[in-house]
Amino acid sequence: MAKSVHRVAERGAQLTAQLLAFSRRQLLRPEHIVLQRLMVATGDLVRRVIGEAITVEIDADRTLWPLLVDPAQFDSAIVNLAANARDAMPGGGRLNIAMRNATVTGAEALRLNLSSGDYVIVSVSDTGEGMSPEVQQHCFEPFYTTTDVGKGTGLGLSQVYGFARQSGGTATVESAEGNGTTISLYLPRTDTEPEEAAPTSEVVAVSGRNRMVLIVEDQADVREIIEEWLRELNYRVLVAADGIEAREILESSEPVDLLLTDVVMPNRVSGIELARWARQLRPELKVVLVSGYSREINSTEKGEFAFLKKPFRPAELAEMIATLLDQR
Repeated sequence: MAKSVHRVAERGAQLTAQLLAFSRRQLLRPEHIVLQRLMVATGDLVRRVIGEAITVEIDADRTLWPLLVDPAQFDSAIVNLAANARDAMPGGGRLNIAMRNATVTGAEALRLNLSSGDYVIVSVSDTGEGMSPEVQQHCFEPFYTTTDVGKGTGLGLSQVYGFARQSGGTATVESAEGNGTTISLYLPRTDTEPEEAAPTSEVVAVSGRNRMVLIVEDQADVREIIEEWLRELNYRVLVAADGIEAREILESSEPVDLLLTDVVMPNRVSGIELARWARQLRPELKVVLVSGYSREINSTEKGEFAFLKKPFRPAELAEMIATLLDQR
């Protein structure tokens, strides 16, 4: 029962975030980014989500204009679009992510309900089943879905649209039944100078010095991505799919310097329960709790353990771990 309640809470948090995105009321954390760099990690994530039956191509203008957007929400939007494309190509196909600079003025700006100016357009195109005119008309609306009952909320494209609008741009759809779909994000160019990035760069550059991190995450794709990030920083990594596997590792002679665990997990052992048990077994163990729903962590638990809210960027994870292991 408790596990079901936690899962409902987690899903409710996701729905709330998506509705806030559509209504343009969610809290964004914009950063000065260049898409060519961001898409290196995003492209890897898309390939994991979309599977081997679909070919992924990424094309970009030689020099893209800088943007001021929330990188985590950008990643979420692109992954949402990739997942939709995958579902539209059950027999396999091709996914193309194209990025180009464009100046929008006059009638085009009026048609798109945009301010005239410079934009970077990110277009995600698939060779799938396509949409009917009726579906295209409603596809960005919350809760509009063509999936079977119980298989989706209909909030994926509305979240993408809300992110684009709140970032000062928009999203458009072009599709034809049997001829694929293209969703395009218009994101406004920024002329602001990037903030000094040295502190983050220093943290990311610090070697993990072979310190051991135990990752506990029941979603295999998320677990693999975090593992890859940490190995690139020269950490050694152990992984577990739930609290039971994690306990077996911690009861062994394996040295573990830091426990990174999701809060909501299967098999009746939550991340908080695991963290408290682990601290009793290994009092010096550093612990990071991870969740997409910060209200699952009360003030007492936040005092006990470090907390990282999903979604997070590699630099955020690196900084927190480096701080806890006193590597600064």
